[in-house]
Amino acid sequence: MGCPSRICLLTGCGYWALSAAGGLVYQHTWATGLAVVLGAGGLLVRRSRPVPGLWMGLLLAVSGYHLLQWSYVLGGAAASWHSGALLIYLGPLLALSGVGLACSWWEARQQHTRWPWLYLLGLHAAIIAWATLSPHAMALPVLGWLGLAAGAAGAAHWRRPRGLEASLLRLDGSPDRYLLHLTYGLIGLALAYHLVRLVPSHALLLQVPARRVTATALLALLAGFAALRPPGPAAPYRSWRLLHPLLPEVTLLLASFTFGWEVRAPWQPLLWSMAALLLTRGGRLLPPRLARVRVYGLLFYGAAVLSSCFVSLTYLSPGHWLRVDWLVSAAAQVGLFAYAALALLGASQPAAAVWWPAGLRSLEPLEQLQRQPRRLVPVLLYPAFGALTLLLVQSFDQSILTVLLMLEVVGIFVSSLLLRRQDLRYVALAGIAFCLVRLVFFDLRQSGTIARAVVFILMGLLLLGMNALYARFKDRFGAVALTAEVAAEEPTLPPEEEG
Repeated sequence: MGCPSRICLLTGCGYWALSAAGGLVYQHTWATGLAVVLGAGGLLVRRSRPVPGLWMGLLLAVSGYHLLQWSYVLGGAAASWHSGALLIYLGPLLALSGVGLACSWWEARQQHTRWPWLYLLGLHAAIIAWATLSPHAMALPVLGWLGLAAGAAGAAHWRRPRGLEASLLRLDGSPDRYLLHLTYGLIGLALAYHLVRLVPSHALLLQVPARRVTATALLALLAGFAALRPPGPAAPYRSWRLLHPLLPEVTLLLASFTFGWEVRAPWQPLLWSMAALLLTRGGRLLPPRLARVRVYGLLFYGAAVLSSCFVSLTYLSPGHWLRVDWLVSAAAQVGLFAYAALALLGASQPAAAVWWPAGLRSLEPLEQLQRQPRRLVPVLLYPAFGALTLLLVQSFDQSILTVLLMLEVVGIFVSSLLLRRQDLRYVALAGIAFCLVRLVFFDLRQSGTIARAVVFILMGLLLLGMNALYARFKDRFGAVALTAEVAAEEPTLPPEEEG
């Protein structure tokens, strides 16, 4: 029983001695080749003839040599080296990790142990990408890390064919699991570097702001990775169950931040309204595990309303309603009402079930709200009409503003007829009263004789039109009230009397 322990101790001491020797010469390129030869030789010896303690000693020695190289490169000691020299210095250790993957069989457990070598391989590749690409352009390391992440994700799916039993994967060392970990880590590294270093900078790549290039690459990879189906009916790993389902939300957040940073404020209301339309319409075409993105259309609609109000108060002024900023704001208003119409139409139609990850189930009431047209109408139309009122007030003055506000009141009244909403009718009546007060106490003092006559004629025509509409469709309000009264007064039979 004592002999294997002595062998294990002697083997460990031998490889600690090799690590100490490596610490004296690791600055030289030739030392990397020697380390690869010694490490690969030891791994091959262990594969053909098991030696107690050899695998652990090799792993510690190889990890220590990796750390020495990383400290040398990241510490700036190799700052004068060109990319080719750095690649020659760092690259050979990738082959050593590959040999470790091939010689990872653990006889005691009857399975492969691949994770240490995979992690070493991924970390070393990430440092090589930074060391060799960052001297040329700030954005290139991000693109390199994203390329490695895409390769790791592809390798994970290749190593786990759909339908393969979990026991066989454990026997193989579950390489797909650790490749997924590398994928998430590389994406997180690229995202952090993009937000911290590139977003505040003015660096260029091919005469284009570098942050735009990296943001496009990040969004493309995140969207593609989020669209991947889980490997089998039940995701086997916590990374699939906890992290992967959140990728659609991460993609939307990054896209929102990027467009909010890059797009001028007057264009943002139009951008958010178009995003709301796209998500609401396109979400119905996605599979159930991704269909929840249509719910986020309501959040983008709220962002469009708030940004529209901000733009109206900040960028618009009376008499400048033919400028680009005003035209874009007007187009955003059209987008708001288009989204409201689409959402109300979709609320009355059956929709596919939406699946929510565990961390996002607090958003289920938002989905339920979008299935209830009666509750959805005030949430959509009140803010839209409020933003339109602010746009008109900030863009026009004198008598024409009263006429335009009266036209908006007509729109509210028509909406009350179409949707059979008494509350909108009351809002329209309040708007009529406000317009009449403004006409009598303000416009008559500010306008000339001809302008006053034109305003009175237009106001009279609009009031006559509203009266005609109400006389024609007033039964719609009566039907709604009668239905509500009958529903409230209808007796409910006891359970034993029903049927």
